[in-house]
Amino acid sequence: MLDLAAGDLGCVFRRSSSDRADSGAGASGITFSGLLNAIDGVAAQEGRILCLTTNHRERLDPALIRPGRIDKQVEFGHASREQVERLFRQFYRTEAGSDGAAVARQAEAFAARLSESGRELSMAAVQGHLLVHTEDAAAALAGVAALLEQADGGAALDLSPV
Repeated sequence: MLDLAAGDLGCVFRRSSSDRADSGAGASGITFSGLLNAIDGVAAQEGRILCLTTNHRERLDPALIRPGRIDKQVEFGHASREQVERLFRQFYRTEAGSDGAAVARQAEAFAARLSESGRELSMAAVQGHLLVHTEDAAAALAGVAALLEQADGGAALDLSPV
């Protein structure tokens, strides 16, 4: 089985027309041709699942993501209001002394504030914020402004215990 750990393939194998003539290895030490051969060349193994990830699909060479080489593409977009609300409920459903109705109201308010901000956040950003406030749903709700500031490139997320 081929184990391929790939962060952002779009950056590792970014190609321009002048780069195509150069067959040298990229920053990873693997040539683009070598990667394609490892995926589905003569020596490629059968019966394996290969997952590729990128933050910039538009930068990938069409040869890498052509039909037959990549069978399924899944895009993880920004968090919807419903997803944010469900994640909040999941985090705080067993909070000590909380009742389900209170958590539901806080979840609605949290999701509404994020939605009304007009900003698009990943589920990872929302989860990171909730992890900082694992023990306190009210603090997570009160910290929406800090979450949005951090998402805008403000202060780095502080993961120290509160």
